[in-house]
Amino acid sequence: MTKTFHAQHSVSIALLRAQRKVLEFLPLVCPVYVRPLILLLAAALSAAAVPTSAQNSTTGDVQAYVLGPADQISIRVVAWDDSKMAFAQFDELGGNYTIGIDGTMMMPLVGSIRAAGQTGASLAAAVSAAVQQKTGLSQPPSTTVNILKYRPVYVLGDVMRPGSYDFRPGLTTVQAVALAGGLYRLNGEETGDLIAAIRTSGTYREVGLTRARMQLRAARLQAEQADQDSLLRPEGLSSPGGEAALAAMFEQEKILFASRRETLANALAELDTSRKLLESEIAARQEKLTALERQIGLVRESVGTLDTLLKRGLSRSQSLVVAQQTLIELEARALDNETGIFKAQQQISELDRSKADLISTRRLQVLRELQATEAEIDRLSNREVVNRRILRESGAGAMLAGETPDKPVSIVRYQILRSNSGEPAAQPAGRATVLQPLDVLEVILEDPLEAASSSEGG
Repeated sequence: MTKTFHAQHSVSIALLRAQRKVLEFLPLVCPVYVRPLILLLAAALSAAAVPTSAQNSTTGDVQAYVLGPADQISIRVVAWDDSKMAFAQFDELGGNYTIGIDGTMMMPLVGSIRAAGQTGASLAAAVSAAVQQKTGLSQPPSTTVNILKYRPVYVLGDVMRPGSYDFRPGLTTVQAVALAGGLYRLNGEETGDLIAAIRTSGTYREVGLTRARMQLRAARLQAEQADQDSLLRPEGLSSPGGEAALAAMFEQEKILFASRRETLANALAELDTSRKLLESEIAARQEKLTALERQIGLVRESVGTLDTLLKRGLSRSQSLVVAQQTLIELEARALDNETGIFKAQQQISELDRSKADLISTRRLQVLRELQATEAEIDRLSNREVVNRRILRESGAGAMLAGETPDKPVSIVRYQILRSNSGEPAAQPAGRATVLQPLDVLEVILEDPLEAASSSEGG
């Protein structure tokens, strides 16, 4: 694509043709002595038709383009020959030129001309002025400057074909990426066939769903460990299945949380009930034992009295034997109650130990499950990162993964390295940023999670 600039010092073609017809017609109609005056008049008309300022044949952004080193241009110089009433072309001056690293170009006859920093129109005017000065023409010639090839721009990073590309005025960032083949995608030899992409996408989705389920399980186990009354859904969870899948998984964990909590509560309540029964039995036996001890005391006094009376001959031995048997029976009953109280107390101790063991076992089980779940979450997160990186390289994989637009597999960041007063400086760019010649455009594909963590850390 070329742009043409003119330093217009030529007359109207129609006017010149009319003048030529007049000169051809002069010998037929005019006396000899009048012809010089008419020729002078024609020359004056030619001079009046010639503009004196350089003018660009194009407008808008093309006028604003400033030439620089490595730009390739073509120059054509023509002048009007009044004697021949025709244009004369300077073939020695015309041709293709490349602006040198010092910003100049060498032209035959004219010599070195400063081209860098000029527009096409101003360079055409400068060439016209230099040719007029060197040749002594009465009027500056008409010079045409065509831009054949602009200085390049460079596209690097995550694109298909990094390298240098021809600049054109108005070239934007996204257009330069398109010239470089678009964003980087693994080719068929690297990724295999479509089946491999589908499998990778399915694996990524499965890993994401399992990771979300494990995170909800971890939240449930943490609530059990803290002996909370209810399960609250943690914030910030995401899943390839979307909100509906998360809600369904959370409802399952709530049901399991309530069921496990109820099971534990029932087991503890049963132990408490047994303990209360044993405590009631101990209390009843204690009352019986107290009554028996009073009876034993009375019977012992009676036995002692009967024994004294028997020794004095005031009582029969039969009465003493009956009293002694009664005492033995009472003491046996008292011993049974003491044994029953002791056994009940042992059972209560066993119930307390069972209750403590039940709570301890449940806590240990929850702790082990939580540790295993957190380890599984770490493993799944690593797998998810790996699959994300694989899918990030494949447009089909990103689509099949079911990613939503607000949570893409990867994001694109643009950065331009532009020379500023001789010092290159990096600056961020957007899709519609207009590039300049010699810009270095860097295209960077980033994982949204990594980008977020790096921005928080920085």
